[in-house]
Amino acid sequence: MSSSSAIKAEIGLAKRLYEHRRARDNHFAYLKFNEPGWDMLLFLFINQFRPVTVGELCDAGNVPRTTSLRYVAQLSENGLISKVASADDARIQYVRLSDRAVTAMRSYLKESVTGADPVNRS
Repeated sequence: MSSSSAIKAEIGLAKRLYEHRRARDNHFAYLKFNEPGWDMLLFLFINQFRPVTVGELCDAGNVPRTTSLRYVAQLSENGLISKVASADDARIQYVRLSDRAVTAMRSYLKESVTGADPVNRS
C-alpha cells in the first residue's frame, strides 16, 4: 500500500471511530462518555490536511467550550498539538497535530486494523 493510500485508509478509520462515538452518544444520551481529548485528536487527524480553528476543535470535543479549552491547553502542554495565530485575524488561532501525535495516532490506528495486541507489544 502506498504512503498516500495508507494515510487515506487511516483517515477513513479515524472518521469511522469519530462517527461511531457520535452515534454512541446519540443512543446513550443520558450517559456522559466524555472523552473530549480523544475526540479532538481524532478530529485533528481526520482534518490534518486543512486548517482547523481552535473553535472548530472545541466543537469536536462535544463538551462545553470552557471544558474544551482546558483540553486544548492540556493537549498543547503535552506536545500533541501546536497553535498558530491567523495572519488575517488576530482573534483566530489554528491548531494542528504535532508530528509526535500524528505518529502515535497512525500507530494506534494501525494496531486497530491489524488486531495487534495493545497490551503485549513484544
